Amino acid sequence: MQGATVVEDVVVIGAGLSGLTAARQLHQRGYRVRVVDKSRGLGGRLAARRRGSTVIDHGCRYLTPFIDESFSPIAQLLAAGVLQLWQPDAFTLGAEGALTAAHPKTLYRATEGMSSVAKALAGDLTIQRSWRATALTPWARGWRITGERTTSDNQAEPQALEAKAIVLAIPAP
Repeated sequence: MQGATVVEDVVVIGAGLSGLTAARQLHQRGYRVRVVDKSRGLGGRLAARRRGSTVIDHGCRYLTPFIDESFSPIAQLLAAGVLQLWQPDAFTLGAEGALTAAHPKTLYRATEGMSSVAKALAGDLTIQRSWRATALTPWARGWRITGERTTSDNQAEPQALEAKAIVLAIPAP
């Protein structure tokens, strides 16, 4: 297998909201963390497209408060101006066809599109993009993650990582 083997404390597979949040928490606690993701970009379902000066979020359109605030990056994202409180007008359609104003939930929207949340969470993390994990194998000191890095000429280059622990932050099939 080509490519050097890298040993980390933790390898996080998936650079979406869950993977980046987990990686940040671990990194802040002093662990050597590497995030790998099969895509070129960051954020998974935190996706935004631009049409001229308009930002169009698709996939995840807003965030809600985390159940456990100790894991939540929302306060830091609010302070950095990446997120802002959002209270859209909401209505409930009754059985007789009458609209009633609904009590708004606490929601947050990204000021520059949801992909900006992923970029802010990535911060100083070590991230390998275009790296697809293909196999996980237990070994004496943890795990061996076999994968492929897509090169600039669209060739798959086999690589391996080794880690004491793995976080799988991938979408359910």
